Amino acid sequence: MPEYILTFVVALAAAALVIAAAAFLTTERFGTGRGARGLRQDTRRAWDVVRRRRPLTTPAASDELERVVSAEPVETSLDDFFAANVTPGTGYLDAEVLVDRVGRAATAAKAAASRTTSRAS
Repeated sequence: MPEYILTFVVALAAAALVIAAAAFLTTERFGTGRGARGLRQDTRRAWDVVRRRRPLTTPAASDELERVVSAEPVETSLDDFFAANVTPGTGYLDAEVLVDRVGRAATAAKAAASRTTSRAS
């Protein structure tokens, strides 16, 4: 039984180290995130919420949430919804490009397979 508890504690410590390292490296390497200070602030705020010393949401967020929840639903058809959100240009997935890539991949796979069988012979 003690070895399971020790394993669990070591796993928690390793997870904490990975999270701290990620917080530090994101700030140092990419110039994004809030780093170790932000991690410490977020952890402290989460712990305060758990201990019920701080509300889960701020009053401004609560007001916004109440506004969204109490809003009247919008009745629209799917056709109208998609027609209102049409964007010009090619879509996310262009069929011609996809067919071209699949064709090149198939050609490369056939060539690789023929090289492999010719070496085996």
